[in-house]
Amino acid sequence: MADDPSPSFADRYGPWGLVLGASHGIGNAFAHELAARGVSVVMAARPDDGLDAAADAVRAAHGVEVRTVEVDLIADDMIGRLAPATADLDIGLLACVAGGVDSVGRFLDHPAERAERLVRLNCLAPIRACHHYGSHLRARGRGGIVLISSLAGVFGTDGTVAYSAAKSFDLVLAQGLWAELRPHGVDVIGLVLGNVRTPTLLASGLRHDPDTFPGMEPDEVARVGLDRLGEAPMWVVGDDNRMIYETLRTLPAVDGIDAMSAGVRAQYGWD
Repeated sequence: MADDPSPSFADRYGPWGLVLGASHGIGNAFAHELAARGVSVVMAARPDDGLDAAADAVRAAHGVEVRTVEVDLIADDMIGRLAPATADLDIGLLACVAGGVDSVGRFLDHPAERAERLVRLNCLAPIRACHHYGSHLRARGRGGIVLISSLAGVFGTDGTVAYSAAKSFDLVLAQGLWAELRPHGVDVIGLVLGNVRTPTLLASGLRHDPDTFPGMEPDEVARVGLDRLGEAPMWVVGDDNRMIYETLRTLPAVDGIDAMSAGVRAQYGWD
């Protein structure tokens, strides 16, 4: 019998993956899912954010090599810290999955610096990471990049003005990189998410009881996202979210903006 010519996940996207925002939530789930698929993981996150304990848990659960890098992803020197810490590794997959901090609240009720931090985390950090590691992936002729978008990015929304804009940016960035890197054997996907039960979301001031708040679990997002990598430039994660996404796309702009804004107001109990 002939050998199966298709490479394993670890062969195509290993031997190392880099996860930005890996200490908890979706990033931590991606670190575990990569490790479960036989890929060693670089876990990057803010200092004093529980990174060492998160890395120990990945090692114990999956028996792969894990390296940690403490880095502030909104800092100007983020690549200056990440690049030398990973220079000796063959990074085959980049997951830019940090991005929920300070995302909810009326735009004019907070200093502009708050929105700027969110743009740095959701837009500038992926641009810098994709440019640096994307060059390596292109040269090696295989690999993958995962970016995180949101249903909030379909329309501008009262209560998530900067976040919605940033998540729209992330999806278009993924699509453009998919077109540019596809001829070089590199897979890129933008994942469109609805509510995900991350610590950041559950602590964001929801009017609902966080223990019963509906939403996907981070491990399901990581599993589906990595399963879909290489199939399409984008994927809406979850059947219900796909129905919502397709419905939103049929609406005139004013109706879509009003619907999304009403949803945020209801979720947070705003007038």
